[in-house]
Amino acid sequence: MPSIKTNLRQIIYFLQINSHGLPLALQIIGSDLRGRSIREWESELEKYKNIPNKEIQNILKVSFEGLDKNEQDIFLDIACFFQGLSKNYIVDILAACNLYPDSGISKLIDKCLISVGFDNLWMHDLLPQMGRDIVQQESNVPGNCTRLWCYDDALEVLTENTDSDKIRGIMLCFHKPITVTLAPKAFKRMRNLKFLLVDNVHICEELKYLCNGLKFLQLPNYPFPLPSNFYPQKLVTLEMPHSRIRFKQITDMTCNHVWFLKLYESPIDSKDLNQFDWNRVEVEFGAAVSVHLFKMKGWKASLPNVGLSKFVRVGRRLILAHPKENNI
Repeated sequence: MPSIKTNLRQIIYFLQINSHGLPLALQIIGSDLRGRSIREWESELEKYKNIPNKEIQNILKVSFEGLDKNEQDIFLDIACFFQGLSKNYIVDILAACNLYPDSGISKLIDKCLISVGFDNLWMHDLLPQMGRDIVQQESNVPGNCTRLWCYDDALEVLTENTDSDKIRGIMLCFHKPITVTLAPKAFKRMRNLKFLLVDNVHICEELKYLCNGLKFLQLPNYPFPLPSNFYPQKLVTLEMPHSRIRFKQITDMTCNHVWFLKLYESPIDSKDLNQFDWNRVEVEFGAAVSVHLFKMKGWKASLPNVGLSKFVRVGRRLILAHPKENNI
């Protein structure tokens, strides 16, 4: 009967062979085997032995398939939309989607599917591609996929009304400024849409619908009011710089879960701020901050020569913090 030492040598040899010389694959296979018995190692490595040399992404996919449904959604959301963003920022957004990201992200880190650097979440170049391949395998029809990040696919769905309630997130981004006309009712059937990210795309016709389940809305330079039937009760991030949205619209939408606002160069009326239920909200107003913001009742001073302490300057941003939580 082979000794444990002999078994270990054989397993290590197979581990080196089956990782195809790719350090990332070696990391991921190793993370799958950590804490298991030798018999379990042998069983797991049998999966990898059947993967052809050129199909390295299938090795990575084995680790993905070992995740539960929430963890898989977290991985795919990060791969398609959120790589490189702040970990805390992503946690807040995904928590609003009931994905339990604190434990889920820890699991992804343990399995070497994501890493943390300077408080941002990152992936090896092969992993976002694997995630996007998984999404593309859901359907040959873009409107039946859960996530759209390719400009052409997203534009097709939003101009030809080929959307469905399967779509979870859309990224409509172009490499240079472009003007498009979307179908006014493009979002009507997207009841499960959680993320809408638009960049470098100027929408020249007013949208009639937006999904009330949105958690992340990035819609810069939008020249129209938001739809009157838009009430995103659990919106976490609203980025609408250089737009026509007013603070009163935000309070009227009663989206008191908002934590991140980017509204620079958008009209702000200070009296509307008092109606908002602030917990801890990061607000980026840009350079043109109304002086009235620093004269609101009950706000103390912490910025030099300003007369207001609820704002804390962090680089070019102003952090609006709840006084009880931050000992202000």
